[in-house]
This record gives sequence, C-alpha cells and structure tokens, in this order.
Amino acid sequence: MPIGKWFACFSVEVENQPLSPWKDGPVAGIDVGQESFATRSNGEKTEDPRFFFKSEEKELEWVQGMLSKTLNGSS
Repeated sequence: MPIGKWFACFSVEVENQPLSPWKDGPVAGIDVGQESFATRSNGEKTEDPRFFFKSEEKELEWVQGMLSKTLNGSS
C-alpha cells in the first residue's frame, strides 16, 4: 500500500583516524555518591545541598505517592 513518502539510505566509507589527545588540560573525574553530593578526582568533596525542610519532605513524599497511583494522562 503506497503512503506517498520517499525514504533514502546512504552509506559512506571514511578513513579510520585516531582521536587526538585532550587539548584543554588534564582530565577530571566526578563521582556522585550517597555520602557526599560529588567527589572530584583531586579528593575535594561537595556536600549534598538540602532543598527541603523535614516537614516539606513528608509532604513531597505524600504527593509523589498520590501521583504514582494516578492513571497516565489524568489530571
């Protein structure tokens, strides 16, 4: 059954070239964990930012629980 659309597929051959080394300086790693928000490769730690107070966390937990029980697309 024709749908009135055209499709094209292209294949291209290129020469394999090795990746260049980093030009912007040394590479840094970041580990996101549970004890601290982030630990950098140099050992510096960033504490976990707390956006909610304890009372707000309980309300957020309740709202998320109610939301998880709703049907997709409902208000």
